[in-house]
Parts: sequence; structure tokens; C-alpha cells
Amino acid sequence: MRISQSKIQVTDGTAEPASAEITSGKRTCPACNVAVHKALSTCPNDGTVIEEPPAFKRSFAGKYQFVAQIGSGGMGVIYKAKQPLLDRYYAIKMLNVQKANQRMLARFHQEAKAASTLNHPNVISVHDFGFTDDDDPYMVMDFVEGMSLAALLQSGGAIPYKEALGIFIQIATGMNHAHILGVLHRDLKPSNVMLTNPESVVAEVKIVDFGIAKINKAEESSSLTQTGDVFGSPLYMSPEQASGMKVDARSDIYSLGCLMYEVLTGAPPLQADTIIQTMFLHLNQMPMTMSEMHPSAHFPESLEYVVRKCLEKDPSLRYQSMLDLKVDLVKVSVDQPIREQKYAAFSKTPSAIFKLNWLQIAVAILAFAAASYTIFERREMSVESERREAQARSIEQKFTSDLRSIGSEPLSGIDGETFVKQEVAQGKSVISFPGLSADDSALKYIEGNPNIISLSMRANDISREGFTHLKFPNLKRLDVQETEITPELMTALLNLPKLDHLNLSKTRYTRSSLTQISTLKYLRSLNLCRSNLSDDDCQIIARMTNLEQLRIGFNPQITDKGINALKALTNLTALDLNNTSVSDKGLTVLKSLNKLQDLQLYQTHISDDGVKTLAKMPLKRLSLSDTMIGSKSIQYLSKMSQIKYLEIHQNPQMPLQLQRYLQDKMAAQGAFVKIDRGAQR
Repeated sequence: MRISQSKIQVTDGTAEPASAEITSGKRTCPACNVAVHKALSTCPNDGTVIEEPPAFKRSFAGKYQFVAQIGSGGMGVIYKAKQPLLDRYYAIKMLNVQKANQRMLARFHQEAKAASTLNHPNVISVHDFGFTDDDDPYMVMDFVEGMSLAALLQSGGAIPYKEALGIFIQIATGMNHAHILGVLHRDLKPSNVMLTNPESVVAEVKIVDFGIAKINKAEESSSLTQTGDVFGSPLYMSPEQASGMKVDARSDIYSLGCLMYEVLTGAPPLQADTIIQTMFLHLNQMPMTMSEMHPSAHFPESLEYVVRKCLEKDPSLRYQSMLDLKVDLVKVSVDQPIREQKYAAFSKTPSAIFKLNWLQIAVAILAFAAASYTIFERREMSVESERREAQARSIEQKFTSDLRSIGSEPLSGIDGETFVKQEVAQGKSVISFPGLSADDSALKYIEGNPNIISLSMRANDISREGFTHLKFPNLKRLDVQETEITPELMTALLNLPKLDHLNLSKTRYTRSSLTQISTLKYLRSLNLCRSNLSDDDCQIIARMTNLEQLRIGFNPQITDKGINALKALTNLTALDLNNTSVSDKGLTVLKSLNKLQDLQLYQTHISDDGVKTLAKMPLKRLSLSDTMIGSKSIQYLSKMSQIKYLEIHQNPQMPLQLQRYLQDKMAAQGAFVKIDRGAQR
């Protein structure tokens, strides 16, 4: 269910309520005739106060005050509500009883029972379930402010692996808790992962929607067996789930592998035009490596190993528990080696157990739809699982702050200085403040530390004097967002002799400070997104001829004049021009950048003529979403044989059938094309 924010505000009822006609669980506003759901006491259109139906009022009187509708979908509606006695907000999910059938009711009940079994910081909590006096089923859950991982991917594309690892470890942590209690999710995907602080260095994860979960209670085994549904989402479905075989925790691990692959590359590992074709791929084809899918990104070999191991067709070759997966993800996050990395062992062809033909797959799908809803039995902890648990405890003790930052322990009461003391005590070389703003004392404590090679922080709590402590002889990567580039910060940057990656997105700068940044001779990657850059600033950036990656998206003041200056950056392999004012004319100057492989042009003025220019460039990854391209672009794009990933969705001038045609044609050459949802078969 996609959540759409609403500004509907329920009044306190002091005004005289108007009478309203009540039909099918809704009321009609007497002033404007707009249908108003019975949970709301004011009309969202004109604010008219409407009296609530007595039955609904009795159900929640003294318990909850409804504030706003925050989501809706085929099954029902979600409201934000306040519990006055506790002064806390909750989300109340109500099933649309007018559209519900026994299948929906069973699934709704299943979600409530599965989620209520769990109690973990990374899993959504269900606090109550029941029926109103009108016999409408409802569920009271945690209220989560944030966005889904799917929405984050939609808005910004692939997430850098160092940022994504914290998300992955939290998912594995939450799912390990669920598996220990005998609950399988069976529908892990980006839209079912909520991020409560998506703008922070490490967002907090909440796993949601256990609507098709499998739990260890016999009463659930019958109610959902006759639904006729194929449980799960084909893009993330394990081979055994797709073929109707018995599933266990390793099926969720495969789904998490698909999720990780998409987060890191911007595209799912396997995708075809139809459900059956997609399931066939999951059964019979290994995906290309992440580096092949996203050639402009850098993935450690250990991370490629972890994701690929999750995606093994044979469950016995995958990680055998979320705990094992979590241990290796933590090791990747701190650059520790993973034991038994046998990269060559991964076969390009799947195990014979899942190598099925089309007829077998069709039969499997039919069988799966009718398969009995079996019970996931909780197993006793074996000697081997005890060994893994001990290993995990050892890892968590060694990397306490990493796990703190991703939700294994609460961060309440911890400040920046305390955090870095823990990091330094454990010999950390990569320090990322977990939702905390670094402060003067934190920087002072780690000043001059030769072991630190990467530092990521929000700097809004650092004073001008505090930046004088930003002295690290071996620092290679610095992420210091949402701040002002003061003379003190500028002096510190100029005295970081090995700095090669600099993220200054959402910063406030002067022309003088940008000029000084251009003198950083080792800099290879620069991010100045959302920093109010202009064409004149591009003239300065063009002096940085060693740059290989440049992100200057969401600076609409940049025009073709500024783009023209960038032709001097002949070493560029990746360029982000999203939401700038570049036009077709501006693209012509980029043809000279023969090393450029990744070009992002989301929300720009590019038309078919611009695509004709792009077709002559050696691009492997290209975003043309929400531009001005139309049908004519198809002939140019179809000739770009080197493309591995292409986005063309949100282009109303390009007919859906042509989008499908291009997707089919480029799939034959191993490329993924992201098209409009309506164009999917």
C-alpha cells in the first residue's frame, strides 16, 4: 500500500456538527456533497464538522482521537490517531468491509496475529486487533513517520553501499527475531520496509506488512489455503516459493538478496514482462553481478559475495539463517574479511532441482495457488546454531557502535563524544554518526587519529571553531552535509592530504570556498547536490580535472552554459544532472567525455533530439525519467547496445506499447529498462 500524506485535520468538535447522510460506511458532507469516511469528523474539502455515526463513536470513545487519513489502498484505509491518556500517536488500519471477502479478512487477521507475535525495534508492532461496533475489522499499530525504501529508490535511485549496509543489517536483525519466533514474512520487498529517518546517515528500519506471513499456529494453516493467490511478489520470490515447494527462513533470505541487489544497483536482479516469465527467471537464471548491472558504482568483492550467496537457487547453498547473513553484513561494513569467500563457486546456471521448463512452471504455479498453508515449525537450537549465536555475539561486542547505529540497541542518551569514544576504542577506521549530529567535543576527541579513513556526519551542531579539529592525515572520504562552508571548515578541507571523496550536499557556500575546493588535487568524487549551484560555479568545478564522479543534481540554476564548462572533466565516469536546466544543446558537449558510463537526467528538458546525441555515447547506465522524450527516442535508444540499465518511466509522450517494445528488445541484450507501471504486461 502506497502511503500518501494528507493534511486532513480533525477538529475538536466544538463547532455545531452538521447532519449528514450515512451510506455504505461513508457520510456525505451536507455542504459540498463530498463522500467522507466515517473515521473523520470534518469534511476534507471544506472543513464542515460532521457528526460521527453513534456505533463508530462508541467503538473508539475515550480511546483514540482520529487526526488524519494517511494512507489508502484496495483493502482499506490507515488513519493517524492519538491516544490521549498516553499522549501517543498510533496508526489504525481499517479494512474496507464493503470490498472485503473472506480471503481479505483472513489475511488481515493473519497480519495482526503475525505482527503481534513480534516485539523488536525493526519490526512494526501491533497493539490491538478487533472489530468496531459496525463490524469493521481494525488493527492498531505503531505510527511510523518516514518513507518506504521503495519510495526512496523511486526518488533517488540506487543507494551507495556504505549507506545501504545499515539498512540491510537492520532488516536481517528484525527478520532473525521473526524467524526465531517461527514467523516467515514471505513478501520482503522495498515497499514493505519503512525508513523512519530517511535523511539521516543511518535510517531506522521498520519491517511492515505481514499480511501473507506464515506462522507456527495450526489455526492459520487452513484459512489462507484456499485463496487462489500466488503468495509473494514475483520480483522478490524465491525459486522454491515460485514452484510451490515448502518454504523456510531461507526463502526470506533469497527475497532479502533481491532487495539488496535492487537497492545497490537501482534494478531488481531478474525481471521479465509477465509474472510467469519473471518466475521462470528466478527458477532458471542467475542475475548478472551488481558491478555488471551498475558499472559506475564500486562494490567490494565481499559484498558481491554476500548478495550472490543470498541469491543461490538451491536453499542449501544460501545463508542458513538471517543471523549468519547479519554477521557477514557487519563484517562488510567494517572491511573485515569473510571466511570461505569462494567466488568462483557460484555457478552461472542454477541447480538442477529448480531447472524447470515452461509447462512445469505453469503446473507449479497452479499447484502453488492451491497448496496447503503449511506450518512453519520452530526448531530447537542445535549445536551449530549455538555456535552461530556465539559468533554473532562476538561480532556484536567487537562492533558495538555499528550495531547500535542500526537499531540493535537504542541510542537514547548517547552523545557524539560518547559515540566516537566507543568507535576509537574498537579501532574503527570508518566512522558514521548514527542519526546524531557531530559536535565540537566529538571532533576534538578524534582529532589527528591516523586510523580514520572515512567520516560521515551531519554538522549542524559543530561551531566554526569546532571545525579546526577536523584534522586526519589519512582521511579519504568525508560526508559533511547540511552545513555552511565556513573559513574554518575550508581550512580543514585543504589540510586533508588524502581526501578523494567529498560529499557537501545541501550546504551553503561562497564562490571563494568553491574555488578553494577546486584545488584539492586528489579529489575523485564530489557531491554538491541541492546546494544552489549556478553556471558560474560550474566554471570553477571544471578546474577539477581529476574528478571521476560528479553529482550536481537538483540545482535548477545550472543551464547549458554551465554544462559546457564540464567538457573539461575528461575523466568523468558518472555525472548526475538530475533536475537541472540542461537541454538537448547542452548534451552535445558531453560527447567528448568518452569515459562517461553513468548519466542521470531525471526531470530535465531533454527531448528526442537529445537522445539522438546520447545514442553516440558509450553509456551503460542512463536515466531519462520525467523528461520530454517521445516515440522518436525509441529508435535511438534501441541502438545503444552497451546499456545495462535504462529508466524511461514518467514520460507521457512515449506510448506504453513502445515502452514495452524497447524493454523486450533491450532485455535480449541483457539490459534492464524501467518503464511505467501501466506499460507492464
